[in-house]
Amino acid sequence: MCPSKMLATASLLFAISRILRADTIFNFDSATLGTTTTFSEAESGLAATFSSPIANGFEIAPASGNGFNTLTGNVLESPGPTLAGAFAPLTISFSQNATGLSMDFATVGPDALILDAFENSTFVGQASDHGSIPPGNFYPEGTLSFDGSLFNSVTLSTDSPYFAIDNLDVRTTGVPEPSSAALLGIGLAPLIVFALCRRWQPGSC
Repeated sequence: MCPSKMLATASLLFAISRILRADTIFNFDSATLGTTTTFSEAESGLAATFSSPIANGFEIAPASGNGFNTLTGNVLESPGPTLAGAFAPLTISFSQNATGLSMDFATVGPDALILDAFENSTFVGQASDHGSIPPGNFYPEGTLSFDGSLFNSVTLSTDSPYFAIDNLDVRTTGVPEPSSAALLGIGLAPLIVFALCRRWQPGSC
């Protein structure tokens, strides 16, 4: 393959990859302190609904004062204001299919934080992480990730009395917007030039 064609193909693949992968981060920093489940947040066209089988089981709270290292700003933590959310699971539902996610978390014990992923009501996979205790801290912290299957909800659970999450990074299949369409056009342009070149000058690049 000639260099100009290789460059055009690489440009197109780069543009398509930028369009097809979209990351949305929920860090709770713009949420009102004291908000409890169930509630929804929307970022970059993606809505996430946070719920628990126990009313007010999880609450938006400041990370400061909890001794966290990787969790900053606001976090979503259990138990809620009534302390009824101890040991309760947290379900996060998304308005469109996701292809992967990661989040920072902290627990108050050695038990793993477990993530169960679902496509509608069908179980599609699981991930877990115990985290580790940072120097000078008391609570295990870590990053829990899940990839490999399409899903539109996850449920988090642990045998620890409570846990907190932050920086929820959700990866989705993006829908081209005007700016994305322009990016795709930039990727296609070299291929169009190459095709015209081949048409008017056969045998050349």
